[in-house]
Amino acid sequence: MDINISRYNQEEAVNKDLDLVHLLILEWYIVSKEENTIESKIIDEETYHYINYEQVAKDLPIIRLCGETIRRRYKKLVDKGILKCKLVRDDKYYPYYAEGENFYLIVKKENKVNYLN
Repeated sequence: MDINISRYNQEEAVNKDLDLVHLLILEWYIVSKEENTIESKIIDEETYHYINYEQVAKDLPIIRLCGETIRRRYKKLVDKGILKCKLVRDDKYYPYYAEGENFYLIVKKENKVNYLN
C-alpha cells in the first residue's frame, strides 16, 4: 500500500528513521523557502536558506521543542541526506540549508496545475 502524508513518502520517512516532527520542521523549511520568508544565499554555486531554530520553535508551537532540539532534528535530516548544511560565519555562525541527495525520496515532486487556463 502506498500511503503518503501530504507531500511526504511515509515508507521512506520510516526507512530513514524520521517521525512527524521531522516532517513538520521539513515542511516549515519548504514553505518558508517557497514563500521567500527566509534569507537565501548562494554558496558554492547553490542556493541555501538560513534557518533560525528559535523562529521554527515559535512558528511551530505544537511540536513543543526548543531551538537547540530543533537544531538536532535538522542535523538528523542532514545526516540522512535529506538536507545539507553550510555554516556561514559573520559575527557568529549561521546555518544555511539546501536539499540533499535524498530530499526527493522523502518529498514528492509536485506538478502544479493551473486550472484557470
